Amino acid sequence: MTRSAAQTFRVDVKGAQVREALREQGIRAILLKGRSFARLLYSDGGSRTYEDVDLLVRPNDVATASWVLQKLGFRRFEPDAPAQQTDAALGGTLRAVGALHGTTWIRDSDGAVIDIHDGLPQVHVDRETVWSEINQHLEVIQVGARATEVLDPAASALLMCLHAAHHGPAWRRPVLDLERAIEIFDVECWRQARDVATRLDAERPMGVGLALCGPGRPIAEALGLPTEPSAELRLLWAGAPWAASFLEALHRQKGLRSRITLVARVLWPSPGAMRHGSALARRSRRGLIGAYLIRPFQLLRRLPGAVRARRTADLGR
Repeated sequence: MTRSAAQTFRVDVKGAQVREALREQGIRAILLKGRSFARLLYSDGGSRTYEDVDLLVRPNDVATASWVLQKLGFRRFEPDAPAQQTDAALGGTLRAVGALHGTTWIRDSDGAVIDIHDGLPQVHVDRETVWSEINQHLEVIQVGARATEVLDPAASALLMCLHAAHHGPAWRRPVLDLERAIEIFDVECWRQARDVATRLDAERPMGVGLALCGPGRPIAEALGLPTEPSAELRLLWAGAPWAASFLEALHRQKGLRSRITLVARVLWPSPGAMRHGSALARRSRRGLIGAYLIRPFQLLRRLPGAVRARRTADLGR
């Protein structure tokens, strides 16, 4: 067994142990990428290395899944994520902010990394709709000696496109996955992937992802998918702060009332959304109040950088 194969085998085993612990608490965890992509893209299943485990769980199960991971010795990485202090509806409005769809957990004792997702990248419909749709596109394979739910080829093809669109041209791994998928998947698979994208309001990111690799653009055009990146995507690729996406959304609003409503929703999201993205808000009721009080100052502190980012980024206008 090669070193890379041994590494991915260890990742598979640790991931299987986590999925089993989640299952014992009544949580279904769908494996995204990892071994699922490897078996689709490479016949030997070992030519695609990976170092973490991506799991999709039902949105209502995220809190319990987090508790299970803590019991297993994991700690949450990046505990403060201001962009995630917004509810799902607001995330859809801000688009690029809505692209944040999961949390990373690390176990220091063995370096295991688990990403818990409650949605898919660049998909802006509500999370329950994502979960319901994905459940129509599942297969079961053996991973780490345990039966594991994974995406079928059509949903996998869509996820590869979304992953590439989310990270942009500078990240070669998602583009390489897509290039390999284009060699393997037939026209019908891409049509089915487009149909899933339509139901998830993700036609643009699917088209953008395909267009990032040369052979993918004709497929996107044949499927009638838009390939021009949105301004929010360009900001995301440029590494712009989340406040830049807020400014872009503010720019899109029609009328003073809609702008005031957007500002209010950014400054005062729901308590659950605040706890989701703020370590301070999760501590106690006082911590939640404190998180609300400092939130306007967090936004103000980020605005100068956001303005500069929008000026320097190529927004395609």
